[in-house]
Parts: sequence; structure tokens; C-alpha cells
Amino acid sequence: MMTNPLVSTFIQAGLIGQLIIIVLFFFSVYAWCIIYEKYLLFKKVRKTNALFLEKYKKIKDNIFALESAKGKVVLSPLHKIYSVGCRELDNYLEMEGAVSTVPGELDCDLTTAHLDGLSNALRQAISRQIVLLEKGVTFLATTAAVGPLLGLLGTVWGIMSAFRAMSVAGTASIGTVAPGIADALITTVAGLFVAIPAVVAYNYLFGKVRTFSSDMNMFAGNFLSLVERLYVRR
Repeated sequence: MMTNPLVSTFIQAGLIGQLIIIVLFFFSVYAWCIIYEKYLLFKKVRKTNALFLEKYKKIKDNIFALESAKGKVVLSPLHKIYSVGCRELDNYLEMEGAVSTVPGELDCDLTTAHLDGLSNALRQAISRQIVLLEKGVTFLATTAAVGPLLGLLGTVWGIMSAFRAMSVAGTASIGTVAPGIADALITTVAGLFVAIPAVVAYNYLFGKVRTFSSDMNMFAGNFLSLVERLYVRR
């Protein structure tokens, strides 16, 4: 019966080598769960953002038109930022005694101080969305850094074990050094096997987060420009 070489090498490894492999295995499983989860999340974010922007472009001067939107639109991070902006704007209009939120029907004007407050609220909303998007992604960076180090630890420990076994036995037979060499080889391979997908996924996902962050900042700037045009008189 053929035995898988990885399984046989794992069995031959010492206790420390086996423990390192088990730790790396759990790191790998959790990292792949994050990769899969973020792939689905970012796919949904991309679609819902596109859907929201399509509707937002049609509101013209009715800035509150999508505040009570339903369906997939409300899942968009852009819609969440928009909702924060609308609530903040509505509060300022109420504070200033506006009798209507319709442009041209106001009995008061907003000031640049109001715009600064609105800008700050939008920045905070963007920061919250970025934190949610980045959640778990940093674990991939940790995995990419820790994986090779654990592999190196196993390598050093395996070589030390091999030399210690040779000194005790007084010979360098394969049976004497095999466990130590198994530790060195399998932990090195396992560390790289865990780290390489993690670092690739981290760079990819972090790039997506930066893209979404740029989209949110561009939308916030557009929203502020629309508010300034509609509600701030020069």
C-alpha cells in the first residue's frame, strides 16, 4: 500500500515538528476562510456600489431621494456614507430652522462651518466602512510573516535534533538523523505553503480595500459639492 510522502514525513517528525505543523495547519485553514469570506464580500460591495451609483446619478437636485431606499442598494458602503450625510445635513437644516429640505424653498442658508461638520461626519463614516472591509485581512499579513518563521524554527530544531541524535548514537546512519531531518524539511515546506497564499491574498485584498476607499472618498467629495451647490449661498 502506497503511503503519502507528506503523511509519512509528518509521522517521522518529532513532537516539536508535529506541533509546528498543526499550528500552521490551523493558520492556513483560518486564512483560507478569510480569503473566501472577503472574496464574497468584496464581490457584493462592488455590485451594490455600482447599483447605488447608478441610482444616485439620477437624483439630480433631490439629494434626499435615496435616503429611504430599500433592497440591495442599502448594502452598499456608499449608501451607508450617503445615509450619514443625509442625516447630518437634515440635522443642520433643522437646527437652522429650515421649513423644507427642498432646494430653493429654504428660509435659511448653510455656512462653511456646516460643510466642515458634514465633511467630518463623512470621514468618520468612511473610516468605519474601511475598518469593516479590512476586518480579518490583517490576519493574512500575520500569517504571511509567522508562517516562514515557524518553518524556520522547525528547520533549526530539526537540524539540532539530527546532530544531537548523531552525537548520542556516535554514527550518522539514516535511522539516527531521519526524525530531525523530517522536522527540518516538512516544517520548512509547511511554512512556505501557508505563507505564500496568505501574502498573495493580502496584497490582492488590501488593493481592493484601497480601491473601495478611493471610491468612498470620491463619493464624499461629490456629495459635499452637491450640498454646497444646493444649500450654501455665496
